[in-house]
Amino acid sequence: MKESEKAENNVDAKAIIEVLFNHTGLNASSLAKKLGISYQRIYDITKGRTKKFNPGLVSLICEKFPEINKNFLHTGEGNIVERTPVMGVAQFSEMMSMSRQLMTMFQNLTEKENRISEMIDELNERERALNERERALNLREIEVERLADEYGIKKGNLPMEA
Repeated sequence: MKESEKAENNVDAKAIIEVLFNHTGLNASSLAKKLGISYQRIYDITKGRTKKFNPGLVSLICEKFPEINKNFLHTGEGNIVERTPVMGVAQFSEMMSMSRQLMTMFQNLTEKENRISEMIDELNERERALNERERALNLREIEVERLADEYGIKKGNLPMEA
């Protein structure tokens, strides 16, 4: 292999991992933990001991961070994020299940709100009827007192007060 070919194939894994750290907001230790690998593997890349990412590490990174461009990790070319994260079937299924639960809860809440509204209307109607009865009783009491005064009946002598 010629020197020019070696230079072309030389990938700066150290620079690539720095971009990865910036993108994920993680440091070497937390990235190693997230990937489930030894800190030494990440440390060797950050110190330039490992010159390029091996396919296994690239697969691990892309599994944990689906938006990461595999080609970028291998070559350093292009953008670190090339595609939007893809939602898996399980994630989609869970999201749909949660959406259905949310809709059911919303429908139940709406039904309860309607029942409460009906109860409030019924209570308001009962209160109006009671107020009307009380007003009618007050008018009768006033009429009875007027008649008692008219006929000279003392208050304690009325049959309903006995």
